[in-house]
Parts: sequence; C-alpha cells; structure tokens
Amino acid sequence: MARSLVIVESPAKAKTINKYLGRDYAVKASLGHVMDLPKKTLGILLPGEENGGRKKRKSKAKGKAEKPAKRLSVNDENIFEPHLEIIPGKKKIIEELRNAASSAPAVYLAGDPDREGEAICAHLE
Repeated sequence: MARSLVIVESPAKAKTINKYLGRDYAVKASLGHVMDLPKKTLGILLPGEENGGRKKRKSKAKGKAEKPAKRLSVNDENIFEPHLEIIPGKKKIIEELRNAASSAPAVYLAGDPDREGEAICAHLE
C-alpha cells in the first residue's frame, strides 16, 4: 500500500510527527526555505522586463531637458512578479521530495502557521 507524503520544515518535526501519524504516512523535511531572491539582481520582474535585470540607461546629451519618468500602473495585465531561484544546496533535497511525491497518493504540506511556513509551502508547490 502506498503511503501519503507529509512535508514539514525541520527533521526534528518530521521525526515527532511520524510517531503520531504511523505507517500510513511518510514524513520528510524540506530543511527550511528551498527558494530565494537572487543575490545579484533586484529579484522583481517589472512590467516590460524579461529577466529582472536593469534597463540600459541612455547617455544624457548636454542642453536637453529630461523627459519625466513614465509611470507604471499596476493592474491584472501589468503586475510585479518576484523572480526566485533555487538555493544551490537545496537541489538534492528537492529531488528527494519530488521522487517521494511521485509515488505518493497524496502530498500534504505541513508548514508552521506563520508567514515563513506559508512561504516555504508556496515554494514547494
């Protein structure tokens, strides 16, 4: 019989929760965050940008007046998107969780009831 997978944040929680759930569940730990904002760029895709990099600045000519900056309005088609990257040391953990989830009939994300736990679960989806 296949076992449902429960993913928690820490190995200590995984061990404790596994005692309560029994043989019908496999409990694994994500060891905290698996994704983060990039270190070298802003990490937010602005409307009209492709890679989240900075836009090239044009050289200013002497004597010309600057044009006012174009304002960006945020709506359904024009929103800010975060650009997240997998933390380099977490690739092995992600692969282990994917392999376990592929054979499980159900996967439960059991994060802590705070913003940090919600973010970890959102990155694992």
